[in-house]
Amino acid sequence: MVITRDALQLSKLCKQDKTYKELDNIMITDDGKVIAVNSKVTAVLSPLQNELYNSYSVKNNDTTTETVVLSNKEATRLLREIPENKDFPNMEQVIIESDTVKFPTKQGLSQTKIELSAQSFVDFKEILNQLYFKKRDTSKAQIVIDRKRLISALQMIDGVCGSNPSYIEITEENDFVIRTLAPKTNQELFCFVMGVLGDSPFPDLENNNFEKSLKKKKAVKRKIINE
Repeated sequence: MVITRDALQLSKLCKQDKTYKELDNIMITDDGKVIAVNSKVTAVLSPLQNELYNSYSVKNNDTTTETVVLSNKEATRLLREIPENKDFPNMEQVIIESDTVKFPTKQGLSQTKIELSAQSFVDFKEILNQLYFKKRDTSKAQIVIDRKRLISALQMIDGVCGSNPSYIEITEENDFVIRTLAPKTNQELFCFVMGVLGDSPFPDLENNNFEKSLKKKKAVKRKIINE
């Protein structure tokens, strides 16, 4: 299958866990989704659009079509080895063929061997089904955020307040008020982050085909890692 170099960035969610060793992996499905899960966060990246996938120089039937699991270590190594080229975004596409990864460079097609993980992957659809789809209230407002603005605020709060949880209020104007206590001094940190005006590009979530593909058809009651 063909994915992008940036898709490997999902491995940043991975973490070592003695109980659930699957959390130190990412999964690339046969249709090109990339999934990463840790004990608190589940992320799924949709496949490349057909026009990008089909425009690639390697024929589709020459690529792997089976789901593969990569360790965080391997994904991180690939991020180091595959050059980032902002001037040629299509050159950052990655072809996975069995145990080999191929990627274009200015000098031509390069390749490197990869070690596929023998571990199974967590049932991410069951996690999303129990923790999100069953509880989702689509009547609630959707908001638009400036990620860099919010991340810089959260990083500052993290530096001042450590791992203490924050209380987040979202105003009618989509502004964020983040209140946190500094653990050692019990000081109150008040942080106002101005929101962004704009419409959501995902107005009709009930008919979003990508999100429909993440649902599990038959829910099975079982213990899941996020509990």
